[in-house]
Amino acid sequence: MAETSHASSAKSPAQSPPRRNFLTAALAVVIGGIVGIFPFAAGLGAFFDPLRRSAGGAKKIRITSIEAVPDDGVPRLFPVVADLVDAWTTTPQARIGAVYLVRKKGSSTVQALNAECPHLGCLVGYTASKDLFQCPCHTSAFDVEGKRRLDISKVPPRDMDGLTCEVKDDSIWVDFQNFYTGIEHQKPKA
Repeated sequence: MAETSHASSAKSPAQSPPRRNFLTAALAVVIGGIVGIFPFAAGLGAFFDPLRRSAGGAKKIRITSIEAVPDDGVPRLFPVVADLVDAWTTTPQARIGAVYLVRKKGSSTVQALNAECPHLGCLVGYTASKDLFQCPCHTSAFDVEGKRRLDISKVPPRDMDGLTCEVKDDSIWVDFQNFYTGIEHQKPKA
């Protein structure tokens, strides 16, 4: 019987691992966690990259030369071309909108209007015979300054969206941005 008690008091190595094995396992878990955090952090950085980029805001874009806009007061339509960045995709030299540029007689200053109708976003056309901007979608009408012509159409919620522009080195630069349509005030799209 003495042998039986002695045999039961001796523990096998499988039942209780030595401290060295515990420390090795703990160290492996810590090192594995540290090594695993770097790919995880890199993946999170790539996933949230579009959020950390600067928001839409106005972009100063060269539209044309000053010679392309005669000082006769007639609006002229120009495409707005820039690199389009959408989340992870970049499209070089894509058309992102259009502007009307107007120069008054004898003036070097230029007025810029976004060519998108503030009602539903259709491209507004200029009718020289009526000296009006007219939207083909819902008969919105604007004068040559971009002001609503409520006597012709009650549809547009606001005037055409004016844009800041400057003439520098014989080029016309516009702070271009698009705005939400269908609302009474200008709200820039991101």
